[in-house]
Amino acid sequence: MKIKEIKEIKPTFNGVITTADRNEKSSIIHGVQQLKELEGQLQTVQRVVSIGNTVRNCEVGDVVIVSFDMYAQLKHLPGSLAETTIKDNPVVSYQIPTITIDGKEYLRLVDTDIKEIIESCTYIENGAEKVYKKKKEK
Repeated sequence: MKIKEIKEIKPTFNGVITTADRNEKSSIIHGVQQLKELEGQLQTVQRVVSIGNTVRNCEVGDVVIVSFDMYAQLKHLPGSLAETTIKDNPVVSYQIPTITIDGKEYLRLVDTDIKEIIESCTYIENGAEKVYKKKKEK
């Protein structure tokens, strides 16, 4: 079967699908003006859109802080041990798995990539300040 376009998907086991929001030009995150070098890079704050059946620490709709450390591609510099002690292992890039669903990019993560779940916060959307508060279970 050749799939033309995925419309809806559910990850298996501990898989988590999140939004793939990227830093915009001159964006402000956590009240701090972001560097131009961060423009277009993935934000660490994303929203969960689908979870696998063994995920217990978050649910669909949660706003989460994600760690991309697991996806870092490290490059070892050539040279002697003395030279590499100072210069070894710079992060060259991140290879974060993505998937396109209904024409939009999403991140394919696992539950251990989620470091915190945001319970409440204020944020800026279209120039207006808004409040997010996680809905509590009854």
